[in-house]
Amino acid sequence: MIFYNFTTTITQHLRYKRDRGKYQYKPNMTNALQMCKDYLRNAKTPNDVEGHILMEMTPIRDGRSFKRDKSRHQSVFTTFRHN
Repeated sequence: MIFYNFTTTITQHLRYKRDRGKYQYKPNMTNALQMCKDYLRNAKTPNDVEGHILMEMTPIRDGRSFKRDKSRHQSVFTTFRHN
């Protein structure tokens, strides 16, 4: 929980350009958590972490009528094939 709070604090203090595009954007928390973990383990510079988080922004799409399915697809085995 402390690590998530650390990452949230970093993403809240980022200054990113807000374009007048179709959507508003927010930081991708999954990638932000991974970059903060790499920062603590591998001694990356804070500018590298912030730059990577800013590159991985996700659009906020309002009015979504269904929840996105986040399950992975079943793998297809290549040992059995139909001809």
